[in-house]
Amino acid sequence: MKLKLTILTAVVIMALAGCSSENANQTTNTAGQKTANAANTTVNRNSETANAISNKNTESSNSVGAAISDTAITAKIKTKLLADGIAGTNVDTVNGVVTLKGAVDNAEEKTKAEKIAKDTDGVKSVKNELTIEKKK
Repeated sequence: MKLKLTILTAVVIMALAGCSSENANQTTNTAGQKTANAANTTVNRNSETANAISNKNTESSNSVGAAISDTAITAKIKTKLLADGIAGTNVDTVNGVVTLKGAVDNAEEKTKAEKIAKDTDGVKSVKNELTIEKKK
């Protein structure tokens, strides 16, 4: 009888050990899954943040590029106007839209200044606000 009781006790202990081993594996798997899920969430959030920063940098770069282009357009037009003897003209460029201000000697110079501006690369449109005033 003692032998049967000992064997029965051993079987029960083994069964319990097997169950607790299975529970330990499940706990380990669950913890591993939670860690993997947390890591994936972190990676996704970091990726979203990086994309948002990249988009902001692109927008800033585009703004800086537009400002540089506007400055280059203004410089080109002023150089062409001076080369054609049209002095005293104020040239402003914003987003490719050129505004000509100031005084010129005659209608021909006013028309010529507008044509020079329109023919310059990068110009979308020209606002000709030049006035005609005979120089003394």
